[in-house]
Amino acid sequence: MVSRTWTQQAREIPVKARNYAILARLLGRIGPVAFARLYRKYPWISHAARIHTLMDHGANYRGCMAEAVRLILLYISGVLETHVKTPGRLVWYEELLTPEIPLAMGLTPFMTESLGLLLPLLEGTGAVPYVDRTENAGFPADMCSFIKSSLGQILAEELPPPRVILTTNSPCDSAMAGYIPIEKKLGVPVFRLDHPYETNDRSVEYYARRLWKMIGFLEEHTGEKMDFGRLQEICQERNRATEYLLEFRECQRNRPAPLGGLLLTLSMLGHELLPGTPEATRFCRYLRDEAKRRVDRKTGAVQDERIRIILWNPPFLIDGDLFRWMEETYRAVVVMDMLAYRSYSIVDTSSPEAMIRTLALDMMKGPMARHTRGPARNYYEDLVRLVREYGADMVLVASHQGCKNALAVAGIVREIFRRQEIPFLDIQYDLVDPRITSPEEIRNQISRFMETVMARA
Repeated sequence: MVSRTWTQQAREIPVKARNYAILARLLGRIGPVAFARLYRKYPWISHAARIHTLMDHGANYRGCMAEAVRLILLYISGVLETHVKTPGRLVWYEELLTPEIPLAMGLTPFMTESLGLLLPLLEGTGAVPYVDRTENAGFPADMCSFIKSSLGQILAEELPPPRVILTTNSPCDSAMAGYIPIEKKLGVPVFRLDHPYETNDRSVEYYARRLWKMIGFLEEHTGEKMDFGRLQEICQERNRATEYLLEFRECQRNRPAPLGGLLLTLSMLGHELLPGTPEATRFCRYLRDEAKRRVDRKTGAVQDERIRIILWNPPFLIDGDLFRWMEETYRAVVVMDMLAYRSYSIVDTSSPEAMIRTLALDMMKGPMARHTRGPARNYYEDLVRLVREYGADMVLVASHQGCKNALAVAGIVREIFRRQEIPFLDIQYDLVDPRITSPEEIRNQISRFMETVMARA
């Protein structure tokens, strides 16, 4: 835990009070009785009281982390309010689908995997009970633990039930298969999008046609109609946020990098949870403004930046404080990662057809959708390009044991960087289960690498 002086803590009281006011407003809108019922039924709500611990994971850019916390609370608050007041409007969607379409229909989207991302960051073992529940129910132990985390929450009936579910076959077979028991458990209609292997004009047209079918599915099963005028507004707002994010990402090329670490992963929250909303745009603008301010002042994520790191694959959720530790111990900064480096599309809002096609392309180019669903070259060519663009000194690969797709190309990636003489550290671990490789062991591996390979480099 980061040690803070009383003065530093006092300065953050208004920020934290503003964020907690979001939960207070939720209580006022649904009433104390309904709130108490939710609190008893969904134990994970108690984590919201500790959500500001995320700020400790970005000690030198706590203001940005506080804005990420605000966005998370707004998202959770909206989902819970819909669950209480209009449960028929709640729609679940898989993490690699962006929810602009259901938003334009007046529905409230809930990303099924969102708590699987959040709980381990707040507490390293936060997802373990759900993983165990899934395995105890008879599901295979070698199934991806990230899927087991979400499935365990559903088996425990700790998620607000949906009217319908939207999913896809991306990024992997494990994720696709995980929605079969979810469908059986909940007994609600499920629409599955078929993500083609390649990304070309023909496949984009095919995927766009599937989105049109998804619109018909939502209209049939929710009773809501598609509002293309509203979708245009959402996409225009989303484009503004996208431009801020692209500027923020450009700032990260500077030496020293103005921001880093876990914040990079969290930067995608606006587009994943609340795209096309003023709240998401505000978050992205805040990141851009803070990054530009730091670049102008030549202020980095750490003083005396020594090592620039590219992180590939999703981050180490079981140790949210890892990147702060790397910054303070080795002056090593993660300047870009796979999730933040997604191929954001500027949505063409000239017609309904153009919007649907651009959204289809954007989903197909999303992180992991592009890298672990399509050709292997997508995985390693983007990584090589990233190292060059950001002047990285080393690559850190988080090899989640449940990601069979990424593990299959690990040897190719190691050989590429060996030939190019770029330091490369591949850590085998589990995304949400610290019993496989403990946070202490992960840090030990990084320490040995920093004190040997990087010391020579």
